[in-house]
Amino acid sequence: MNEQVNEQVNEQVNEQGNDRVQDLAVTDEDGYLRHRRTQTLMQEAIAEVAERARGAELADVMVMVEAALAARGVPPQPARWLESVAMDAQQGRIYVEEPHLGAEQVLERYTDDSRD
Repeated sequence: MNEQVNEQVNEQVNEQGNDRVQDLAVTDEDGYLRHRRTQTLMQEAIAEVAERARGAELADVMVMVEAALAARGVPPQPARWLESVAMDAQQGRIYVEEPHLGAEQVLERYTDDSRD
């Protein structure tokens, strides 16, 4: 039953032209590892920007996020996602992309308990 529902959802999304959708439950190991690496790179970029973006203008922070992603070879992301990440960074918060994919290791490198 779940397989049938997943197939229907994936078909609906793919019909909408979203080729970024990836069902990690059915991907091969290489695909999963690529996804995990990309998510880690995204988290590093987010954390890097959050360190220096507090109080900056939203548009400037969005450009910073785009540049940090591009520097790591991560393809462009949707504007709404960029805006969410940038809004958190403006407040000095680190947006967590996918906590179950090892974000804690990245966050440890970019956070300091002495910060407010």
